[in-house]
Amino acid sequence: MILRGFIAIILTSGLLISAPTYAAETAEVAPVIPTPLKVMPSKIKPVQTNNADELSRAAPEGDKSVGTDNKALEILSPRPAYGFQNDFWASSSRQDLVAFLSPPSVPRSKAARNLALRVTLTPSASLSDTKNPDENIYALRLKKLVELGSFDDAQKLYKLNESAPPTPMAAQSGIEASLGHGEIAVACLDQKTFDAGLKAKDAAFWGRIDTFCQTLFGPVAGDDEALRLANASRAYVEIAKPAVTAAADINKLDIISTIAMMESGRLSTLINSPENLQAIDDKHLAVLAHYAKPSAATIPLLGEAITRGIVANDQAIDFLKAIDLKDVSNPYNAFLKEYFKTTGAPVVTEQLLALATDKTREALLYPLYTSSDMPIPNGHKLLSLKLLALANQVLPKSLVMEAYGLTAPTAKDESLDKTAQSGEEFLIKLLIEKAKTGGILLPNNDTATLLALDYANYPQKDAKNAYDNLLSLTPNDNYVMPIGDILSSLKKSANQKQINQVVIRSLAIIDDKSLEQLHPVALYRILEALNSAGLNEETMSLTHEVLGLKIRN
Repeated sequence: MILRGFIAIILTSGLLISAPTYAAETAEVAPVIPTPLKVMPSKIKPVQTNNADELSRAAPEGDKSVGTDNKALEILSPRPAYGFQNDFWASSSRQDLVAFLSPPSVPRSKAARNLALRVTLTPSASLSDTKNPDENIYALRLKKLVELGSFDDAQKLYKLNESAPPTPMAAQSGIEASLGHGEIAVACLDQKTFDAGLKAKDAAFWGRIDTFCQTLFGPVAGDDEALRLANASRAYVEIAKPAVTAAADINKLDIISTIAMMESGRLSTLINSPENLQAIDDKHLAVLAHYAKPSAATIPLLGEAITRGIVANDQAIDFLKAIDLKDVSNPYNAFLKEYFKTTGAPVVTEQLLALATDKTREALLYPLYTSSDMPIPNGHKLLSLKLLALANQVLPKSLVMEAYGLTAPTAKDESLDKTAQSGEEFLIKLLIEKAKTGGILLPNNDTATLLALDYANYPQKDAKNAYDNLLSLTPNDNYVMPIGDILSSLKKSANQKQINQVVIRSLAIIDDKSLEQLHPVALYRILEALNSAGLNEETMSLTHEVLGLKIRN
């Protein structure tokens, strides 16, 4: 994902930030691109014709006579090394992939979103033919990446096809990928090469694209390159009149209207609080983060993007560096000055932790907690433990003990220390024990959730009673219980080691909910299935996120 603002506006390339990087990611293998394929439109600077209402004739028309090899496109992935093993989709039908890629919902969980992203990026095997354009896997994968807000991956996948898009869905998602990646002028040139058939499905979308492109390359945008996008955006908003009165309304906008509203300053009051930002889906949040200008007003937006895993750590730090600290009215000044106190890379200090007084500031610390062996300050150990968990890092048992003041542990604490093999297990069992004795405040039904983590990660003798135990601890009005059939199917898939079905059904249960909103029984079944299917890293990633949300510093 790309964040823009502290460099002059560049219309023909990505502006600052690319897709998130992952510490545990293996070296990428360049995907094999099928040939022969024709070259896509050159990314040339448009030249205005005598008729100011038209785009430059320099925009290539493209040869529509060359067909697209759909089967070759469907097995492509822009980042195959990040996906699952090559046989993940083995024995799967086209309908299996369509069923996963079609739903528009995106998990409100960083760990679940990463899981969905990995599945989407996993190349599929060659599938049976279909004449239904809505079942084209290349197009569906493009659309899914856009919905996930992974515009860098989406644009790379779009560029792997050097022919005309195979379906209207692929054409629209490809243009959205370019827009979300910051290549607005390229998108304008590209869409000029599409024939009428590719634009027939959503005439309103293409009409708005055409309107924006005309303003961008017309005289209303002016000659100042630094102001062209803002000028064009204001003109577009006056013409198209997008309607937005609440943060949730942003989700109803197409990408070009979102960009225009952002660039014209029409969204400023709606995206300056964490509460409002939580109502915005990943697709639109990623667009807003890309086009945000570094300032105190956009720090909450950055924090939300970091929390969801939409922005890479190093690029988030670059964004923060670009904020003007001379503005005395900036409420983040003291925090940022401490953040960048050292001349090299930022480091966590006790004072910095003391200044992390809200969720936004805590989120800005995630990039600094990307290693479990980083020096932990003596103070605020509980906050450090929470941040390590939310950054999906190993939790040292010694830090857990220090965070909860177990310098003189009780007999029960010593017993836990002997039985627990890891910091995560020790923390889970400690919190459960504290909840029983009233030694720690756990809101809602945290005891049931913690037991779900314990049962799933560390199977015990009474595992057969886990379901009933969790159900008895959870009042009916607190959560929506998933339909029993999908939980049974999930367990069956895990027993049969059907890894793709385990992952897909787990994501279907999570749907667009945060992990905190899951029924403890559903959370248990998901973690149990992932663990028994051998997906231990994925199990622990979800566990870390839940633990991080339960630690009250």
